[in-house]
Amino acid sequence: MHRERCGFVLAAGLAGLITSVAMGQQEKDQRIDLAQVPAVVKEAADRAAPGVTWHHASKETEEGKTIYELTGKNAYRRAVEVEITPTGEVIEVETAIPLREVPKVALDAFKAEYPHLKVTGAESVAEGGQVVAYDILTRKDHKSVEYRVSADGKTVKFEEEEEEEEE
Repeated sequence: MHRERCGFVLAAGLAGLITSVAMGQQEKDQRIDLAQVPAVVKEAADRAAPGVTWHHASKETEEGKTIYELTGKNAYRRAVEVEITPTGEVIEVETAIPLREVPKVALDAFKAEYPHLKVTGAESVAEGGQVVAYDILTRKDHKSVEYRVSADGKTVKFEEEEEEEEE
């Protein structure tokens, strides 16, 4: 009897933990309609990345702070992603770029740190209108993996790993 009750309590606790983690994840990144993006955020995105046609928006909570993320394509058909606070402050602008546009110093720094990884793409990362880093994209176990390299090549760090989206 005691063993059954312990098993039930453990199962109930585990179910609660899974539910709270799932709800926390849902709260963390929520896709929203572009019409739901506040005007100040949309205007900031348009100023930060002129000429981009916005396709998607999401509202994220990172460390208790709300961030809007708008994604779209620029005139060169390159993917652009802008992160903006609810007050219209642009955090960063990421733009997909051909690998040949990544400065040699940044690419060499990545290759020195991770010589076994095959590069599948790159993004420039701008803050305050200046490119400060490059995201180097690779794949691992059917996941997209991203490493951030400073523009001067002095720092290389793991950025994130995401499940591949099916479209």
